[in-house]
Amino acid sequence: MKPVWGAAALLTVACVAAPPAAADEVERRPLLVVPESGRDVSPMSLQTTGSCTLPATNVVGLVRGPGFPEAGQVVVGNTDVGVSSSAAFSLPLGDTLRSYAAQQQPPAPLKGTYELVLSCREPLGPSLLEYRAELVLPGDGTYTLKPVGAGRPAGSAPGPSAATPGASAPVAAPGAPTPSAAPGTAAPGAGAPSAAGPPPGPSAAAVATPQVQTVASSHRTSRLGLSALLLVLALAFLIALWRPFAGKRHS
Repeated sequence: MKPVWGAAALLTVACVAAPPAAADEVERRPLLVVPESGRDVSPMSLQTTGSCTLPATNVVGLVRGPGFPEAGQVVVGNTDVGVSSSAAFSLPLGDTLRSYAAQQQPPAPLKGTYELVLSCREPLGPSLLEYRAELVLPGDGTYTLKPVGAGRPAGSAPGPSAATPGASAPVAAPGAPTPSAAPGTAAPGAGAPSAAGPPPGPSAAAVATPQVQTVASSHRTSRLGLSALLLVLALAFLIALWRPFAGKRHS
């Protein structure tokens, strides 16, 4: 019976050793708070800037910051109600910030910067996508949503500078032929870049969507590989059980 016990032990180890999703694989997107400013005793909702990409069907909402647990205080319980895989959606907090602060031991001061996280996940799986927002609470009972990406994005090229005062464009001499544009180039004035700078690039949501789909694909590939391994081990287990009976029949 040694082969049987060996196969059973190997199958158990394979089931327990399934690797969890790495934290750096989780894509992060901006989260909106409605209303963007108000009092910590007022109800508020969390508004995503995109959907929860499948296989994520559920969400969990957390608040982190001074006075709250490092892992976060749950403010939206694990649910699939109101969650969309094709569009942005909004979910209310289960209670007010002041109520959640009073539940802590000692009570959270509600002063400083606090982070709200809405995590897209499978019902019992790890986080696959996170929407995040930061609230600034000065300690007077009010809050304000901290702007995301304020100012010009890092690495973007500045728009064209204004013309130097007093400088004028060269004037062609009377009777001089007008220079024609080189083949393959636009004529003067046609399609010239506006003073507003280069055209805007793709939105953050459009850039993040392929990355989230890649993460979801990697999770599906990992589960398929684990399923194949478990199938092979199960077959080995059945063969190990069958061999002693086959030997008895032949003898």
